[in-house]
Amino acid sequence: MVGIVKVDTLQNNAGTSSVDMDYVVNGSAKAFSAATYSSGTPVEEKSFNISSLSDDATGKMTHNFTNSFSDSSLVGATANTYGSLAFIRYLNRSTTGVQTTSYYSADQDAERSMATFGDLA
Repeated sequence: MVGIVKVDTLQNNAGTSSVDMDYVVNGSAKAFSAATYSSGTPVEEKSFNISSLSDDATGKMTHNFTNSFSDSSLVGATANTYGSLAFIRYLNRSTTGVQTTSYYSADQDAERSMATFGDLA
């Protein structure tokens, strides 16, 4: 049976905490990915709404979405192989995926985590 549940507010069992549904719908990540590299190939460790990863070049991978977005924004974090702070940036973003790179002094294959927020198509 397929159905729709319509509510304005979610509340915990004790009734001591609640949240408006607009925050849940608009403020929740619609996709996330925690990926690392094994022998130069990106490997998904944990994910939600990610169908696959593509290895595009050194340091560059595309996270392909299971469900497409009509509009999206990305946040992410990465660590480099030297233990220093590196950063993740997106290079190409589309409704079906996002290409990211891990950068320290050059693009490098490094583990990364990212979350995508926005509207699903």
